[in-house]
Amino acid sequence: MGLTYYPSPRAHAALNPDALRESFVAEAPSWDGHAISSPYDLHVVEAVRARHGLGKANGVPTDVFVWGQGEPKDRTVTKVGGLPCWGAETPWPERNGVPRVFLAQFSFRDSLDLVGSLPGDLLVLFTDPEFSWVSGDPDGLLCQWVSIGTGRLIVERLLPKPRKPFFKGYGIIHRTQDYPEARAGAEVPAVLNATKIGGVPSGADVRVPEGTRFLAQLTSIQAAPHVDYPWVNHPRPLGLSPDTAGIHGETNQLRIGEAAILSLYLHADGRVGWTLGR
Repeated sequence: MGLTYYPSPRAHAALNPDALRESFVAEAPSWDGHAISSPYDLHVVEAVRARHGLGKANGVPTDVFVWGQGEPKDRTVTKVGGLPCWGAETPWPERNGVPRVFLAQFSFRDSLDLVGSLPGDLLVLFTDPEFSWVSGDPDGLLCQWVSIGTGRLIVERLLPKPRKPFFKGYGIIHRTQDYPEARAGAEVPAVLNATKIGGVPSGADVRVPEGTRFLAQLTSIQAAPHVDYPWVNHPRPLGLSPDTAGIHGETNQLRIGEAAILSLYLHADGRVGWTLGR
């Protein structure tokens, strides 16, 4: 039984909850408060929530993502790093004459019931090579709407490379709930710390401005160590080493500051705003 399946008409591959439980049945779930990146992380969160009866509270639906490593077959899905869904004839974004770096993209095609109508199918995020937005530079992050078409897409040899490599992967979707009104202790993850669309932004100091719509959030990504399927397409465990065999290797993580959370929200005129929080 595979961890994922493609339930039509979903655009993303979805996580198979039965396979998830079966894969980690021997594990003793204990939530450590880290962001959800690996299938095991999500298994732990849902197990802890069930143990505390959190599903009985009023929830807000959210689409959470765990990650596969590498390039997906479909470039129009939610992904981080690598090749964006960006037209070959569309000018590549620059800042002060320096090409920006592709950071991530969100595909909302499976989540319109959560966020409503939008100016495009995808939201593509670009950073400057220094990742200056993590330090609070308001122009260091650029958000661009893209509608999926049939034209040619940019090829890898023309893509500006980041100065420091980071995780390259694609999102596997899972519909669940945030429980902002739950009377749960700190040991129970009521609002999910994960890359997600819809739901409620996590982070104690995250505030979505009045009159805007919360769209999505991007969290730091790092695989869970010493468990099967650190990535959905990588069945063998990763260790703690700072190389490709360990979770601390550059290509096995995306660090957003000190475990910061990037929250994205939509203004009435279609502009996308963002905040950083923890």
